[in-house]
Amino acid sequence: MSEKHVTDSTNRVTAPKPGDTAIDLRGIELVDLTRDEMKALARPRSNWIEVAEQVAAVYPQVADQLGLGKFDPATAINNPIARIAELAPYEAWLEKALEMVRETRAKAASDAWRAMLKVYRRANDVALEDPRVAKAFRFVSDYLATDSTREQAAGPTGTTATNTGPR
Repeated sequence: MSEKHVTDSTNRVTAPKPGDTAIDLRGIELVDLTRDEMKALARPRSNWIEVAEQVAAVYPQVADQLGLGKFDPATAINNPIARIAELAPYEAWLEKALEMVRETRAKAASDAWRAMLKVYRRANDVALEDPRVAKAFRFVSDYLATDSTREQAAGPTGTTATNTGPR
């Protein structure tokens, strides 16, 4: 990810590309739904967009027979479909960025864990000769002797996820 994401010459926000280091979501209206609102959303079947576009195309031919008044399926169907397409590159970019953040955190946790174990292993060797070292690192032995049920609740970084956003 190398270039900062900016607006184009028409001052319209451009979709992010894989090399971008940041994205600009100004001017893009996003929603923030609750868990219940998410559950209430319709779940379209696979390949539904082609069918929906055909419905919008066929509707004018039978609009009078259907009697939906001023309802405009072309707008009600095609505008959200265009929005889905517009947001797709942002979703892909953000998913990749999130993947990289998770992998970076996991690598940092691994590095710290290995360093801690290196010190602990050496302390165990020295503790055979020096009881003060054994006493100083007893808490690590106690920690490692506990069952791993709390590890199952923790992620790869050894911490549980926290909600950092509003809800």
